[in-house]
Amino acid sequence: MRNTASGYYAMLANNLSTLGVDAGQTDADFTTFSGALWWMPTTGEYGPRQGFGDYEDHQDVATRIAGHFSFSPEDRQSQPGSEDIDNTQIRLSNGTIIFTPGALAPDARVDSVKYYMADFDAGVKWRGMALAGEYYLRWLQDFRSDEHLPVHSMFDHGFQVLASAMVLPKTVQVYSMGSYIFGDFGDSWEMTAGVNWWMFRRRELRLNLEYLYDHQSPIGYTAVPQQVGGTGSVLTANLEMSF
Repeated sequence: MRNTASGYYAMLANNLSTLGVDAGQTDADFTTFSGALWWMPTTGEYGPRQGFGDYEDHQDVATRIAGHFSFSPEDRQSQPGSEDIDNTQIRLSNGTIIFTPGALAPDARVDSVKYYMADFDAGVKWRGMALAGEYYLRWLQDFRSDEHLPVHSMFDHGFQVLASAMVLPKTVQVYSMGSYIFGDFGDSWEMTAGVNWWMFRRRELRLNLEYLYDHQSPIGYTAVPQQVGGTGSVLTANLEMSF
């Protein structure tokens, strides 16, 4: 007998981010929307929080298919600080924050923009191995500025693929990831390889070692190891505890 399960969520808010944004920076209009639909057609589940990797060691093939969509009218005032954790400022594909003066034209500053994001993903887990991929599409439209702008919309898209395997059940996992962005302001890509070690064979504590290579990174702030526009290697080691 095959088990199936599906689900959804929907959210209305007044901004893309609440981290690093003061109450006085946001308005009372609940015009930000985010929603998702997902389907797990084989086992009816995909592990805790439907996350990456097969730590649970599924003996039957577990699968997940999902789609996501977000929309938000954003303005310069409602943005978090450029160094805030989980920064969600809207950037061009070259990493420039869209509200930065001169981002689109000399002496011009974008005051507001409409943000659209769609994402489609799928994944499979079986006997400690996992493979997942997603394709995402982003539109920025209806730029508003006191100065003339050469463009009033743009479209970026990209993908990422992640593969992992538990080489020692409940203890050691190896993984690799690749991603690519096709952007109106330049392309960028990234490759990652890493190891997770759960030293007590429990999810609550792990050691992570990771190698990352970026080509023209489109992000960068103090909470991540990348630098905006950077090309090169990064090696990190993290001891992580979760509750």
